[in-house]
Amino acid sequence: MGYAHLASLSLRPEYRVVTEVIASEMTREWIELKAASGDESKADKIKQIGDILDNLGVRKAFPKVTESDGFFGRGHLYLDTGVTNDDDELRMNLGDGRNLLSKQKGAKQESG
Repeated sequence: MGYAHLASLSLRPEYRVVTEVIASEMTREWIELKAASGDESKADKIKQIGDILDNLGVRKAFPKVTESDGFFGRGHLYLDTGVTNDDDELRMNLGDGRNLLSKQKGAKQESG
């Protein structure tokens, strides 16, 4: 159909309401972080992770990306860490997530 046609469809209420309901319902109750083992010693770490998610605005971002997916067939969520000035790093292939290149990049991130 193309982006322009899908964008015009997204303005129609009968097309829009389906996607908006899904997007709002998926985050209505949000998530509860807890340790798999029920270990209370991890409570501080869990609270820290929850605070980071709140500061990043993750709960607000999910409905937006879900709407993009519903209206246009694809939605991406990108976390801008602010470290985007390394042109050589930005040009590097990320790999496919399973190959040697991906494993090397992951090892580089963990050690570095």
